[in-house]
Amino acid sequence: HRGLMIDTSRHFLPLASIRSIIDSLAYAKLNVLHIHASDEQSFPMQIKSYPKLWDAAYSSQERYTQADLASVVEYARLRGIRLMVEFDVPGHSKAICKSYPEACTTCTAHSGSTLPLNPSRNATFDLMESLLLEMTGGSASTSGSPHGLFPGNMIHLGGDEVDADCFNRDPQVAAWMIEQGLNASEAYEYFTQRVNALAKAQGRRVVQWAEVYANVGTKLDKNAIVHVWRSAHIARQPAFNRYIDPAQVVADGYQTLINIGYDSTTWYLDNIHNNWTSFYRKEPCDNITS
Repeated sequence: HRGLMIDTSRHFLPLASIRSIIDSLAYAKLNVLHIHASDEQSFPMQIKSYPKLWDAAYSSQERYTQADLASVVEYARLRGIRLMVEFDVPGHSKAICKSYPEACTTCTAHSGSTLPLNPSRNATFDLMESLLLEMTGGSASTSGSPHGLFPGNMIHLGGDEVDADCFNRDPQVAAWMIEQGLNASEAYEYFTQRVNALAKAQGRRVVQWAEVYANVGTKLDKNAIVHVWRSAHIARQPAFNRYIDPAQVVADGYQTLINIGYDSTTWYLDNIHNNWTSFYRKEPCDNITS
């Protein structure tokens, strides 16, 4: 897995630009294009079972039909590139909430965190299950038998920068937590574990940002992949929004993806204060012995 992430939620990219990026990946011997498809700013992707989701696109011209996406998947496949789509939940969900507020909390997110989906309502998980079903086709892909809009057997479910304290500030969610005997971190865990199980039941291996592992620990399904992005000097509250050492993840029996940024040896292309040498100095296997 040697990938590049593009953020089509914050920065809409025309199909021609995405194809050009795919060509570049092939030249550079990278084999995965990670598409960050949902966030606070927009939701540009067509979801047939929840057709109002792409009402949160920047405009009607800045949308991707499923036919558009299928064509990009095939263009990439012919060049040896696999597409991995990401729906960043439960946080980073303001665009979803514009179209389906019944799936969302009612509080305002604290600075540095993002508005979460509502873990107490079946409507939230109905939406997620239907959305995933369109991506996966409901079962794992095998050689010669692809399933879903994104046939690759990995799907990214985000999980970073969640304002879990929002659950305490939403009266309905707070009442549900009392009824269930959960605190805010446990409600966040409940959401991430339940959505993980939905994707796994549809034949996909789940990738989640390291905050999920930081909160759940070794209760996280061993088949999950932990995606580490925070550098050691980025610290936020609550505790699960902290730096996670990839060596710790591996020692606990998990596979990990690493694209740590905001450091002297960054892998973030938008860290323009770093030059190309910082990318080559980054050693992903530092301190990993097992």
